[in-house]
Amino acid sequence: SSPALAALSCQFAWDVPAQGTPLGYRLYSTLVSGSYTESTPVQVGNVLTFTTPCARGQFWIARAFDAVGESANSNEVQIPALGEPKALRITVIIEVP
Repeated sequence: SSPALAALSCQFAWDVPAQGTPLGYRLYSTLVSGSYTESTPVQVGNVLTFTTPCARGQFWIARAFDAVGESANSNEVQIPALGEPKALRITVIIEVP
């Protein structure tokens, strides 16, 4: 297969949010920046790093969740078009009302 279609493995990392106590985290991916409504989440559990298959050009976010619901989106990262993806850092923020 061509390098552009080769399977990639991406590692995402985040810190525990300053507020709230998450039960776990979910990763979402899309090919259209900011459009995650149709994205099926990857359930990653209550961990701070996670490695998953990914594709060049994809956009990814994370959300923390607890018994009440999900946090807002983390910052968005895009898988680079060239080279090997390094650990991709995302920031999960939980806003407490």
